Formats: sequence, C-alpha cells, structure tokens
Amino acid sequence: MLLIVQIVITLTHILCVRQERVMMSSTRTRVLWIYGTILFLFLGASAAITPLYPLYHEQWHASLPMLQAAFAIYALTLLLALLCFGALSDYLGRRPVIWLAIAVEIIAMLQLSVAGGIADVIRGRALQGLATGVATSALSAGLQDAHRERGGLISGMVPMGSMAALALGSALLVRFAPDPLHFVFWLLAAGLAMSAGAVFAVPETVSRIPGVFASLRPRIHVPLAARGAMLRIAPANIAVWALAGLLLSLGPTIARIASHNNGGTLLGGTVVAVVMAPALVAMVVHLAGANALLLRRGAVAVLVGLPLVLIGLHIVSLTVFLVGAAIAGAGLGLTVQGALRTIVPLAEAHERAGLAASYFVMSYLAFSAPAFVAGFAVRAGGLRATTDAYVALLLLLTALTLRGLSRDEASDTCPVRSR
Repeated sequence: MLLIVQIVITLTHILCVRQERVMMSSTRTRVLWIYGTILFLFLGASAAITPLYPLYHEQWHASLPMLQAAFAIYALTLLLALLCFGALSDYLGRRPVIWLAIAVEIIAMLQLSVAGGIADVIRGRALQGLATGVATSALSAGLQDAHRERGGLISGMVPMGSMAALALGSALLVRFAPDPLHFVFWLLAAGLAMSAGAVFAVPETVSRIPGVFASLRPRIHVPLAARGAMLRIAPANIAVWALAGLLLSLGPTIARIASHNNGGTLLGGTVVAVVMAPALVAMVVHLAGANALLLRRGAVAVLVGLPLVLIGLHIVSLTVFLVGAAIAGAGLGLTVQGALRTIVPLAEAHERAGLAASYFVMSYLAFSAPAFVAGFAVRAGGLRATTDAYVALLLLLTALTLRGLSRDEASDTCPVRSR
C-alpha cells in the first residue's frame, strides 16, 4: 500500500512539473509575441514619417533646416530618454514603464495626426523620441527576461522588419489613402491603444527594487561582465548604424537623383524597405553560427555594398544604387545580430534594461549624429561630395573592423607554445 502511495505521489509530481513547464513555455511565448509586437509598432512608427517629408516640403513649404530639425529632435529626445530612463524598468518593473511609454507615444501620434505645419511635426517627433527611448530599453529587457536567446534575436530583428514594413506601408498610404499627411498616424494610435490592453495579458518579469530616483541620473550603465564585449563590438556596430543613418536620411534623395527624379512618392519608403528587408532576411538565414563570423560577414557585405551605392549615384543608375543598398543592408543585419548575441547573455535580470539602453545609445548616436551633420554638409558641398566623404569614412572604419576581427580570430586559434 505504501509503495502505491509513493508511486502516485511520484507520478503526480512528474505531471505537475510537466504542466508547470508547459505553462512557463506558454507564458514566455506570450511575452515574446506581445512585447515583440509593441516594439514593432514603436520602431516602425519612427520610419513611417519618412515618405511624408517630401509632402511637408511641397505642401507646407517646409525648409530643409526645419525638416532636419524634425529628424534631429527625435534623435535628441530618444537619446535623452535612454540616458535618463533607460534603466527605469529594472527598478519599477517592465509593465508600468511600457504603459507610460505607450501613453506618451499615443499623444505623439495624435499630435502628428492633426499637424497643420512643420512646427507641429517637430513637437510630435520630440514626444515620439521620448516615448521610443523609454519603451526600447524596457521592451528589449522584457524580451530577454522571457528568453535570453530568442529575446535578443527579436530585439535585433524587429527594428529591421518594422522599419521596412511601415515605411513602405506609409508610402502606399500616402499614394492611395485619404488625408495622406495624417492617416498613417491615426492607424498607429489605434494600434498602440490596443497594445496597451495586451500588456495586461503578460506577467511582470522582474520585481521592484529600491533606487528608482537614483536611476534617473543620466548615465551609461554597462555591467562589468559585458564591458569588454561592448568595446569589441563597438567599431562594427557604429559603422553599420552610421550606414543606416546615411541610407535612411540621404538615401531617398540619392535615389531620386539616380532615378532622374522619377521615383514619385513611393521612393522614400522603397529605399527604407530595400535596406531593412535584406537586413531582416540575413538575420533569419544566419540564426546559427559564431558571433565573430556574423560580424565578419557583415563587414564584408558593407564593403561590397557601399561602393555600389556610390557608383549608382555617380552613373545615375537607380538599379545599381538599390542593389548596393540591399547588400549593405544585409551587412547591417548580420552585424547587429552578432553584436546583440555577443552582449545579451552577459547581463543579469536587473541589469538588462541598463545594458539595452547603453547599446541603443551607442547605436542611435551613430545613426543620427553623422547623418545630421551630413545634412548640413550637403548644403555647403553638394550631395555627391558629401556622400563620397561619408562613404569613404564608413569604408575605412569597416575595413579596420574587419582587420581587428581577423586579428582576434587568429589570436584565439593560435596554439600556445611551450618553452
């Protein structure tokens, strides 16, 4: 009789453990889907405005400096949010910070949906940058809480897919939908409102800890275990995000010249999609493989693609330009995946938001600052000369990165000589 009782208890324990594992797996999957979708909306919304800039110029007579201000204010407030609020969810929890970010983003979308001039757009972009900075670190950390490897992959893949999809979708709405200057923002506001409700369906993944006010001091927080890895991936990461800044800011203008000004309203969205879609495909194809190998292949793709971008500009060939942008975009995806896979496993649960914020500060600085400077350089030296100088610097940095990776691999594989 006692033996039967022990067997029943053992079987019950096995079934309970199995059921608990199934429930944990289901919960993790739900967190990955919901947080991944919200991240998709936030980062895609940042690219949805790209096809509208020519309309702001044509219909509102917005000057180039004002359009550059709309680009710069978004990057500035995003970086300030990452510096001040990047680690906030490590202390308050993921869900409250995500709800706060969604609320601010909805206000930003409503501001853009009723904008009557470029000043309204600048105010909306300022709020959008603030919301995106708060959301990015919290969502990335929440994804990694659910699953370190898959969460890191989603954090890297979503920006590429969302920017490609929503930039192209926005361009189609500009072409075919009513009220082209505002319609896309109404849709985004509605999607964000629904996503706020979806957050109730996921559990909190970290407990609250003291020190929330101290965490608001502007700082870069990289856990000690991840500092060496962050320094190793920095050159390659800076190079590809500066490349993305070039192609997403000056790319539509370059493409318009390469197409003899025949691109129409779809061209801006097409350029973003041509860069980001291959980046996403490259990440999916290379889910396996050593991190250093991904970084090296990414650098090679950039070294092949960027010269084609320049050739397309100088011989006025849209096809050559787009092929080069696609190859360079694949390099962007491989490098980002290799970088994230290198640093993500090195942070503990209450360090992940701070690490994610630090990574995105580095990335968005590389994305925005050189492109912003290049926008003013175009006015002084012309588009071709500016693009030539920009691409030359990126090629140099990428070549140095590739050389450094090769040296690191050689030192890792070199056998130690015995005396």
